[in-house]
Amino acid sequence: MMNLYIKDYKKSGFGQSWENILPYLSDEENQKIKRMRALPDKIRSAAAAYMARKAACEFLGMEGDCKDDEASLREIPIKKTPKGKPYLDTYKNFHFSLSHSGDLIVLATADAPIGVDVEKVDRKIKLSSFKRFLHPHEIRMLDDAECPKELFFKIWTVREAFSKEEGEGLSILDKDFCVDYENDHITYGGRKVFFKSMEHGGYFISVCCEKPTGLSFNT
Repeated sequence: MMNLYIKDYKKSGFGQSWENILPYLSDEENQKIKRMRALPDKIRSAAAAYMARKAACEFLGMEGDCKDDEASLREIPIKKTPKGKPYLDTYKNFHFSLSHSGDLIVLATADAPIGVDVEKVDRKIKLSSFKRFLHPHEIRMLDDAECPKELFFKIWTVREAFSKEEGEGLSILDKDFCVDYENDHITYGGRKVFFKSMEHGGYFISVCCEKPTGLSFNT
């Protein structure tokens, strides 16, 4: 089962109390937040890290290895691969991915590699700036679409979510992989990765996972 947690940081209280959650985060996460200049970036980054630690604690609590308190959350062994993909060290059955855009913060968790991306729909976007990253089939889809900018955000979030699921970052966008938008899966390197996409109040969200499992929403 994939779990999707969607939070509006302004409505959820993170906007007013974000500094209160800093003690629950690691020293590395706190230093990263401290280096940020814009307050919304600080809030989103802090809230996303806290959400990931709470979800990991819930998983570890089932294993008897975490209590929902400041010290326990701070000590959860969340690490990053050399390419920046976060993971829970030593626990192979918990995978997660984070994304934020505008006021939304999205966390996806699963028992298999997973990636999530959220983008606020911006109808002023210049599609020509992104076409070099897209497959010729996707470009044809956009050229034939009645609302190409709305379709673009589905395409782009699927590709970004896939790059996170693979742990390769945006460099994978230049590689040749095939997205089957009718059957909701991606073929790459002899593997098949499944995805789900949805609109959510002016945002587009896509989740990629190697297992074709159901999706549970938590808002």
